[in-house]
Amino acid sequence: MMYGYYGDWMGYSLLGGLFMFIFWVVVIIIIINLIRHGSHISHWDKSSNRAVDILKERYAKGEINKEDFEAKKKDLV
Repeated sequence: MMYGYYGDWMGYSLLGGLFMFIFWVVVIIIIINLIRHGSHISHWDKSSNRAVDILKERYAKGEINKEDFEAKKKDLV
């Protein structure tokens, strides 16, 4: 039998195209998830800095002593 110019390779070409499509869909999904979770990470860093600021305020007001301040700061950072 004659398969023409492409012969048996035509099926492999279509399969390769399918895998390439799946690859790009996975890459796009990963990028979207990184962007979404990246915003949560930056939010966590901001809240952590706010917690340290509150701790500094409490220390400045005399509500906690130096040992408590250092121990709590170590826990936060």
